[in-house]
Parts: sequence; structure tokens; C-alpha cells
Amino acid sequence: MNKKLALLLSVFLLSALPAAAQTEPPAFSFVQQMLLGFSGREVAVGIRLDSAGDASQPVTAQLRDEQGQVLGQLSLFEGKGQKVLLHIKPGWTGAKYLSVWRNGQKLSSDLLLVCDNLASKELRRVDNGHQQLAITFSASFNDYYVLEFLDLLNQYQAKATFFLSAEFAFRNPDTVREVLSRGHQLGSHSFSHLDLTKEDNLKIHSEIVRSLDMLEKVSGTRPQVFKPPFSYYNERIRAISRALGCEAVKWSLDSMDWNPEYPAWRIAARTLKKAQAGDIVQFHFGAKTLEAMQTILPAWQEAGYELVTLDTMLSPGPYQVDEEGRAHFPKP
Repeated sequence: MNKKLALLLSVFLLSALPAAAQTEPPAFSFVQQMLLGFSGREVAVGIRLDSAGDASQPVTAQLRDEQGQVLGQLSLFEGKGQKVLLHIKPGWTGAKYLSVWRNGQKLSSDLLLVCDNLASKELRRVDNGHQQLAITFSASFNDYYVLEFLDLLNQYQAKATFFLSAEFAFRNPDTVREVLSRGHQLGSHSFSHLDLTKEDNLKIHSEIVRSLDMLEKVSGTRPQVFKPPFSYYNERIRAISRALGCEAVKWSLDSMDWNPEYPAWRIAARTLKKAQAGDIVQFHFGAKTLEAMQTILPAWQEAGYELVTLDTMLSPGPYQVDEEGRAHFPKP
């Protein structure tokens, strides 16, 4: 009797082996790790069937987004690829995550699809109807005079936005924390201060993400605004920055303090003459800028300007940035 049971058990186990082997699912991959798409245009998503597993071929599957919406149908043989054309809808903004699904099972890693509107340029000024100016500073390495600037800003109840690189944060963590403790806003100025217009999409993404991570690690706050080195922009930098939760910022008024031909008096004269409500004004740390601001800040205060962070300037509500870089606040 025991021999019969053992024989039956062996037959049962052997018959179950083919069924177990058939559970190996297909495996898909994307040709690229990241794609950029712009409203009203099409983007081609390349997908490859790396392994059919135990599925019959051609293997059918679906391309879906992070919300489960089906964006395309796939039918592939092992080792072959297929392109799915996607029309980027106006409502698609920021980051979308695409993956391949079959029979309720996810069969690929995620593809990052970055969506943006080409007509929405980098932020240069804010039309919120208030008599406000946004002072911004950019720094990559050293914290020369930063504490003196902070004291001067306090003297005139002025707040500013500080765009700092990851290297600055690494070298000067106490200074970064002091900036925040004084009520100012922190922005990213990239990781390693490269001309990002010359870099590929993955490098741009890495430069911004790594800077955000470092600044958050040092300060406990993750920046929501980004300005690239040299203020050099293109549509790829704007799109990737926004997909990472950071508004892409430039300026409408450059103090020219970086120019050796501009001494303190000339910086002050230029800035006071050209400033208008809604301007985003660019400064850098340095002795002549500190001297110039001793003239600029009281003059702006006397003229009735409120000197605020970008976050405050954009606080009236949801906004749109137009083709000139102006932020508008559409009525509900």
C-alpha cells in the first residue's frame, strides 16, 4: 500500500512540474530611461520584448501610465521592438510614469515621461497686482559676506530667495541653515555648476535631483525653485525641473554685479532705475554688491516696495507662466 501511495505521489509531482514552469512571465524593457514630451506634439515610446517567458508569441500587452490608463497596445515577438506614438495632452504636465502590463501583472520597470508646454518659458516676473520685488542670490562655492547680507536684509525687513549649489551646501551647511532660520527661501542652483544646455536629459535630471537631495539633507527643506548655472536655459531644462517639483526661474532684472565694469554705485543706479513691481532681481554675494544694497534696500523701501521671497510672490494661487516668462493668476 505504501508503495502504491509513493508511486501516485511521484506521478502527481511530475505532472505538476510543467504547470509550474509555465508561470515564467514575459519581460519588457524601454529603449530609453526618460523621454520628454510637449503639449500638442507626439513622442515615440520604444519598447522591447526581452523574453517571452512561457507566453505564446506574439506576446500582447498594454502600455499604461501611473493611473492605470491604457495608452497603447503591444504585440511583440521575443527580441523585437515596437514604438507607440503618444499625443501629449495639455493636461499632461510634470512627471508621468509608464510601464507595460499584461493580465494584471506589471512586466517592466518604469519609464519617466516628462511633459511640459513649450509656450511656458522660465519664470522671469510675477504679475500678482502687488507692489512686490523678489530679490534673488546665486552662489556655487563660497559663502563670502553671506552673514553680512543676512543682517542687512533683516535691517530692512527684506526677504530673499537664495539659489545655492549642492557644493555650497556641502561646504557651508551652517550658512544654509542660517538662511532658512532668518525666513528666506532656499532654491537649487544645480549639483556641480555645469552648463546644463550642453548635457543630455539624464545628466540634467541627475544634476537637479542630487542638488535637491543635498540641500534637503543639510537644511531639512526640499527646494521648490531651480535656477541653472549661468541662467542658461532650454526647453529640456525647464521641463525636467518642473517634473521634479521645481519652478524654473530666471530673472527680469539683472543687477550686473558679476560684471567687473560695474562698481557699487553703478549697480545701485541701474537697479533703482529699472526696477518695477513684479520683477525678479538677480544678485550675487560680494563686497561691491553688499555696498550697493546699502543704497538699494532703503530706496526700495521708501518707494513702497515689499521685498519678498518667490514663494510669497507666487502665493496668490495657481499660476501659469506665459511665453514671456510672466506668471499670471487665472480667475476661477
